[in-house]
Amino acid sequence: MTLAEQLIARGKKEGRREAKEEAKQEAKREGILEGKREILLNQLAQKFDAVSEADKKKIEETKEPDKLDQCLVLILKSNSIEEILKPLDG
Repeated sequence: MTLAEQLIARGKKEGRREAKEEAKQEAKREGILEGKREILLNQLAQKFDAVSEADKKKIEETKEPDKLDQCLVLILKSNSIEEILKPLDG
């Protein structure tokens, strides 16, 4: 194998390793996000007995964990679903 072929092979191997690590990190982020969504939905259901389909959809479509964290804090302070989910608007 020539030096050029060795370098190409090494580059491909490193690229695969990086892609695998990125996929692993993305799966971890998605798992954390899904967990926050599930906790939020469960807490809302416990506090208000029911969560509308529109509110469920809003929560499920949220891709920003910080906004879900804000909602989770508001559950302790707020008395309406609308107020709790306000961070998800906009």
